[in-house]
Amino acid sequence: MTFSFCIVIYKMLCKKYPNQNIYVIGDHHFFHNNIISYTRSQFHDVLEMNRHIIEQHNHVVGKDDIVIFLGDFSFKNGFIQSILEQMNGHKYLIGGNHDAKNLEKNYPTLGFEGVYVTPIKIQDHYLSHEPLTEGNRLDLQFKLILQEFQKCIQGVNYHGHIHEKDYFISNNYCNVSCEAVDYLPLLIGKTTSLINQEHPPLFINSHYFDDVLFSLKKKHNIDPSLFITDYIYSYLLENCSDYQNDYFVHGSFGLLKKYYFLSKMSDLDISMFYKSCKSKGANISSLKSMVDDAYTSLKSIDGINLLFLKRYSSLRMFEARYTSQNSYFSDCIFDANLIFLDCYKDTDFIKLKKESLLQKSLPKEYYSLTEEFHFPSFQANFLKPQGDIANLLLQFLHNTANTSCPHYLVSKSGSSTQLIKHWKNTYNVSLIEYGDSYDYFE
Repeated sequence: MTFSFCIVIYKMLCKKYPNQNIYVIGDHHFFHNNIISYTRSQFHDVLEMNRHIIEQHNHVVGKDDIVIFLGDFSFKNGFIQSILEQMNGHKYLIGGNHDAKNLEKNYPTLGFEGVYVTPIKIQDHYLSHEPLTEGNRLDLQFKLILQEFQKCIQGVNYHGHIHEKDYFISNNYCNVSCEAVDYLPLLIGKTTSLINQEHPPLFINSHYFDDVLFSLKKKHNIDPSLFITDYIYSYLLENCSDYQNDYFVHGSFGLLKKYYFLSKMSDLDISMFYKSCKSKGANISSLKSMVDDAYTSLKSIDGINLLFLKRYSSLRMFEARYTSQNSYFSDCIFDANLIFLDCYKDTDFIKLKKESLLQKSLPKEYYSLTEEFHFPSFQANFLKPQGDIANLLLQFLHNTANTSCPHYLVSKSGSSTQLIKHWKNTYNVSLIEYGDSYDYFE
């Protein structure tokens, strides 16, 4: 698997804003009096400077375009909202050394659609406040992103921080501070349209429904609700494809997908890798983004109702239910959690391309349905058999020890405490403490 130590946002932007321009610019320094004497002597005061920057911005950025600010946006946080309201576009920010540290938490009320505290990636390009060079910053994540960027042949590091018009490192770097681009945001690309975006997916909830499920049950002797549940999971995996290098599938439906192993089905587990180079907050943010995207995509299927069950900091769960007009029910629990990346190696996984059980088992007389309805297919990472065995053992131990606790979340008090300590020593289970619980990662 290929991992990026940056947050990758291009596909997210394509989903939200297809066919829109993407601009970058950095170092606006709104309301910064001293910068006028440093590098902006053409302005008499900050009000004139602010007005000119906004005019230049709106000259190139359209109402529906995307603009990413590369740090050091404003020196008076109380005026950020009023400034952003005057500027066109869907606005994102990478925090700079002069931006308030709490912007990541408070950005929705200010007018940013997203705030990032680390460099981000759009296609092959790396966006950061400081240039990705050896002389900047000492933290581990920055070094790892720098090493990743240095291996990228075609990528360009768009950065700010340097208030010099003619600053040049190499052709792989582009300084887009306000001074360097004459206060005009620089166009770096465009989002694309998603296939069939204008047509919501269809599911067999029409007059075919009873006939298809009756035929499947007769042929395979399987409860029809299993086909519905598997369809929901297959569609969910298909719509998690943006994150396929960052997660793997396991649990009971993982067994079904790999081995066609039919037993008492429970939930689908998708584990996202906890990258030690990132902060806990950044890891949890990635997990939430994946689950929220999956949640949104499932809501577009006619007849499926969703309900979030729990919102633990590093465990995201929701229930999906499909109800036909003829009283077939399917209750599914989607369970996404974090596991440490260094617990596994690339060789522990296999990448499989799969389709829904519904399509795979469809009788020949209904093959024509594949042209009329959407049958999901996906590519995902699965644990190899030895990993399945280890996971099943841990699940068995957990369910035996404390059946009242949710999957993967165990109370720090009570009979399970000694068992957790035993797992930690015997199976090298890593633990993160918060509140009254341990969140454990296989």
